[in-house]
Amino acid sequence: MNKELDVDSAINLLKSGGKLDDIIISDLATSKVQMMDALLLARNGYIVPEDNVVYDDAQIQYDPDFDDVAWGQPVPFKKLIPSLESGAPLTEKAKFNDSQCQAIIHSHLKGNKSVETIWGNGTTL
Repeated sequence: MNKELDVDSAINLLKSGGKLDDIIISDLATSKVQMMDALLLARNGYIVPEDNVVYDDAQIQYDPDFDDVAWGQPVPFKKLIPSLESGAPLTEKAKFNDSQCQAIIHSHLKGNKSVETIWGNGTTL
């Protein structure tokens, strides 16, 4: 039998080491949730709607690998294929969609039984 909890009770249960097995979070779709609590819920299978996640920019850690990058315009995937196929270092940045990523990753990981990738469309590599 499923037990019903509100968001705050579910978060407190997780923070105290409890599990949310067979729990229904009654107000998940309507409650505002702090960013770190939303991540905690997501790690346990409960996705908070994006509009309900509350965060403060001051709480987000500085990351030089992301924050110090000068992001340019997306590069067409076709321009990157020669570099990917030759193994040469990538010199251009690109914006990929799932089918493009799936095709190139599949070609590089083919035969590697230790890797399993699940795509947003449900396809398993």
